[in-house]
Amino acid sequence: MKKILFMSVMLFTLIGYTQALNETKNGYTEVVEVKLSKQEIHQKINEWVAVNYKSAQDVVQLNTEDKVIIKGNYTFLYPSGVAYGVRNTTTIAIRENKYKIDLIPTSIYIKKTMKDALPSFMEQFFVDEAPTYEKFKSWHRERVIKIWQNEGRSEKRIQKLAKKHITDDSQKEVFEGRQAIFLSWNKPITSTFLSIKNSIKSSDDDW
Repeated sequence: MKKILFMSVMLFTLIGYTQALNETKNGYTEVVEVKLSKQEIHQKINEWVAVNYKSAQDVVQLNTEDKVIIKGNYTFLYPSGVAYGVRNTTTIAIRENKYKIDLIPTSIYIKKTMKDALPSFMEQFFVDEAPTYEKFKSWHRERVIKIWQNEGRSEKRIQKLAKKHITDDSQKEVFEGRQAIFLSWNKPITSTFLSIKNSIKSSDDDW
């Protein structure tokens, strides 16, 4: 019960990354400046799509000189070994000498069964905190106690449970587990942003 309870608590973002959460907290965004014209950026985006997708016709929803919209999916591998598919929309807005990437995960499903996971499972990852372990401890303790209170347990019983289960060792285990989960979640997102940026470079390839 201890592990189930603790691991069900919403995770914290534990590392930094170049892309940031958007204003509505439902995806990731980044503005990139380059020494390229709109036409050059647009061409490089199309080249990136051609290289990274089997059929551009199947994934590209919009392709204009100002914006390219792509619908696809990537794999999120949970540390336990369960593989999830994450449906997403990637929008690249284009201007002179800069472009903006917006990646919005829209839904998530278990790849083995193809069944959709609850929206709350994916929504828990959209956080922008980066706490130290010391900050995490107090946050975690408050939320575990809140769960027990919502279950109707008495304060006396809660204090006994807290003394037994909310220990330094158990919280470190949860903290490290949450970190591993977030790293797995963020990996394909970071990889996508990096892949796009590497394809849209200011200088030509040296060959």
